[in-house]
Amino acid sequence: MNDQFDTQVELYNIFSTSSELLGALEIPGVTDEYVLNNKIRRVMADTTVMQQDVNDTLPFFDYTFVPMNGQTNNHLVSRSSLEFNIYSSTWSSVSSIYKVLHSILQNTYEDAQIYYSGQGSSGIIGVVRYVFRVRQLTKS
Repeated sequence: MNDQFDTQVELYNIFSTSSELLGALEIPGVTDEYVLNNKIRRVMADTTVMQQDVNDTLPFFDYTFVPMNGQTNNHLVSRSSLEFNIYSSTWSSVSSIYKVLHSILQNTYEDAQIYYSGQGSSGIIGVVRYVFRVRQLTKS
């Protein structure tokens, strides 16, 4: 079981090579690091700021570890959560991306549990946001 830093890198490597996810993100066949980083964003908690010109990069998602709550003396138990925010102009695109991400997480981490999900506000008209959180991916 990895720590949060290693897990973020590991997930990025998996996401950036998943042809199914890249298709759902509408990434062209030939990609570079700039394109991938605009579609698959590793961010710090509470730092996503939406701007009006976001439509140029839709759809995309970001992910971050939200701060851990509580304490545990067992290094095999983690109270940290990985939060995903999916942004798009259509719900069908959000649904496609969510299903691929969910499949990747289930196939990569057998104990991954989605414990929170639902619609969120992007703050921009015409941009929908879906949020979900996953537990049990890292050690404390």
